[in-house]
Order: sequence, then structure tokens, then C-alpha cells
Amino acid sequence: MKRFLASLFLIFLILAAVISLTKEIVVRNWIQNAFKWHLNLNTQIQEIYIDLSRPRLTFESLTILNPPQFGQSPLANTSEIIMDYDISAFSHRQFRVKRMDLTLQEINIIRDAKGEINLNSIENLPGEKTKFLNLSIENLTLSILRVTYQDLSSG
Repeated sequence: MKRFLASLFLIFLILAAVISLTKEIVVRNWIQNAFKWHLNLNTQIQEIYIDLSRPRLTFESLTILNPPQFGQSPLANTSEIIMDYDISAFSHRQFRVKRMDLTLQEINIIRDAKGEINLNSIENLPGEKTKFLNLSIENLTLSILRVTYQDLSSG
């Protein structure tokens, strides 16, 4: 019986270590796939920190790339995003953010040669996969440090 309990405890420790080491990778892939599936946008995420004791999710250096027709240059760069969320909402397929601090280093607005603007070309893709998770944000603090505009339609 002691061997069984020792083996069970060891398995629990190994499982806890694996979860602790891989949770950021799983969340990074999930966020990147969500942007791709729902908005057809690619992202790059430098760092993710998950604090399950609060619960808090922190992104450092998240870059959202423009839609393909605008050359995949950065649409927006964030220096930091901090989200305090309600973990119990996941059981209802909701992601309820209690507080979000979002610092946008830069937003790049582009008008292409056809006169289309990159922000207007972002669309919520139809289908069942867009209904995966409902997002709500209760308190948002947004800082935008720089906005650039590039007009390629005037030749």
C-alpha cells in the first residue's frame, strides 16, 4: 500500500511539473489560433505569464499582423497586456475578464492602392468555431502611445 501511495504521489508531482512547464505554451498556441480562426490574423507573442493563484494572465510583446493583403506587417504592437479573469466562467464557455490593462505601443493604419483600410478588412469569420468562447471585459484601461497612417492609394 505504501508503494502504491508513493507511486501515486510521484505521478502527481510529475503531472504537476508538466502542467506547470507547458501551460504557457498551450495558452500561446490557443491565443494565436483564436486570432487566426476568428479574425484571419496572425500573431506573435514573446512572453506569457500565467498566475493561477490570482488568476492573472500577462502578455509581453504581443504583435498582431495585418491581413495578408496588407503585407503581414504589424497592425498593432503591445508592450504589455494584464488580464485578471474569472476562472469559474470557463465552465460556461465564457472568458470573463474582470480587469484588463492594455498598452498599445503602436497601431499602424494602412490604406492600400485600392483604397481599402486594413482595420476595415478585419472580419469575424462565420461558422461554428466563432462560437467557441464568449468574451466579456468588465473594466478596460487602454493606453495608445502611437498611431501611424500610411496612404498607398495616392500613388
